[in-house]
Amino acid sequence: MRRFDYDENDDYREDVDRFFSEAEIDPETYAEMQEWQNFEDLYNEEIINEIKMQVVSRDFNYKILRTSIKLAEKNFWWNFLSVKTQMNHISTIYKTLTQLEMNTETFKNIDMTRENGQI
Repeated sequence: MRRFDYDENDDYREDVDRFFSEAEIDPETYAEMQEWQNFEDLYNEEIINEIKMQVVSRDFNYKILRTSIKLAEKNFWWNFLSVKTQMNHISTIYKTLTQLEMNTETFKNIDMTRENGQI
C-alpha cells in the first residue's frame, strides 16, 4: 500500500495545508456549524426518557426472543423440523410470552391501584 509522505509530495501539499489550516468560514456556514454544536436539545429530559424507554423495550424484546428460542429448542422433534416450522414455533411462543407479560403487567397495575385505594 502506498503511503503519503508530506515532505516529498509537492502535488498535494497545497490541498493538505488548506485542509488543516484554519481557513475563513463564511458567516452562514459558521451559523450552521454553531446550530449543530448546540446540544441543549439532547439534554432535554423528555428526549432522554424516550431514548431510555426505547432501549429498555428493545432489551425486553430480545430477552423474550431468547427465551422463546430456548423453549422451542427443548422440543424433542426440534432438530427434525424444517426451518420454516421452527420459525413458526418461535413466533408462536414469542407472541404468547409477550401477551403473558402484558397481562402480568396489567394485573400488577390493578394490584397497585387496589393498594392505593383507588378501586
